[in-house]
Amino acid sequence: GVVHAVEQVLTGRNRTAFVCVRPPGHHAGVDGATAGAPSSGFSFLNNAMIGAIHALEGNSGRLARRVAVVDFDVHHGNGTEEIARAWHAKQRKAGARAASLGGHNNNDADLFFASIHLADDGIGTGIEFYPGTGTVDDLHHNIVNVCVPPMWLSHAGNKNIRPSPVGTRARVSVKRNRDDDLDGSGVALASSKATEEAAVAAAAAVPVGGRAEWMRLLRERVLPPLRTFKPDLLIISAGFDAANADVGNQGVDRRGQRLAGVNLQPSDYEEMTAHLCGVAASCGAGVV
Repeated sequence: GVVHAVEQVLTGRNRTAFVCVRPPGHHAGVDGATAGAPSSGFSFLNNAMIGAIHALEGNSGRLARRVAVVDFDVHHGNGTEEIARAWHAKQRKAGARAASLGGHNNNDADLFFASIHLADDGIGTGIEFYPGTGTVDDLHHNIVNVCVPPMWLSHAGNKNIRPSPVGTRARVSVKRNRDDDLDGSGVALASSKATEEAAVAAAAAVPVGGRAEWMRLLRERVLPPLRTFKPDLLIISAGFDAANADVGNQGVDRRGQRLAGVNLQPSDYEEMTAHLCGVAASCGAGVV
């Protein structure tokens, strides 16, 4: 299915194609289950990367030179990242071999991968969100990982902290200048304490994560590097478990309570797809 769709788009028969295969298989890596992962997450074949590699290497490499894969499933596409990293390593090895033989590597093919997803390492919440990867970028391999803080971090219980994008927690601090209190009045110290309490209250009042944060990070962290990459083909690895009330984005805390991680609406998926297709169109790329 995905191979046929890629060929239809890259040979000009179709501008876009939708491949109804479930799942996209983004937890399947080079050898099936991704190295270090607790499971393969119901993924047996990584359909998104089968299409991407076919676009780059099929038909003697004449289908596409630059392929981008963008994954907006609620879980990190760890298998896709592993395959992308392995593909880049293979390309560099071939280039080094050609150079050692005094030749020149004319293969300018390139691959880009971006994943936007939830992440929580369990510190402070007890919720270790699967698969526990995708918290850093790897620009050497054209890999961009965008972590959206889960909404359950708002329920962590300590109002003096704010969550970081990977689920760890950073304290809110306001600098105090105790030297101002040397006259014994206590005015400066009291003012500093009030300022700190106001900052903590303001931090606690700001909702963590959610659809607004997700969409903002997509616009700011995914679209710009994708546009810079200028793909010939964009493959959207579309998972829909970031949807509101979907069990796939829920976490279970230490008390056994289920908490929602994100709350995307159908209109958000429409907007994400429109944004991604808009970037592809500006680059003259097809979309699968």
